[in-house]
Amino acid sequence: MARAGVLAEILRTEQYKPGLQGLAAIFREFEQDCYDHAVNTAVDFIEVSMDMMYKKFGLNEMGCKTRL
Repeated sequence: MARAGVLAEILRTEQYKPGLQGLAAIFREFEQDCYDHAVNTAVDFIEVSMDMMYKKFGLNEMGCKTRL
């Protein structure tokens, strides 16, 4: 859904802003790489955040207390 919204905004921008014709074609070329990067960044953030919580609260990956 968000992906379609981004493309719709780019198409609108291309239509109404002089000098930006062809922007949608350019975006389509790198769109998949852009979303792949966003997903990888989000996954990395979640993994780091979970590791920080495990360490702070003395939990293991199963959410159980560990002996320190």
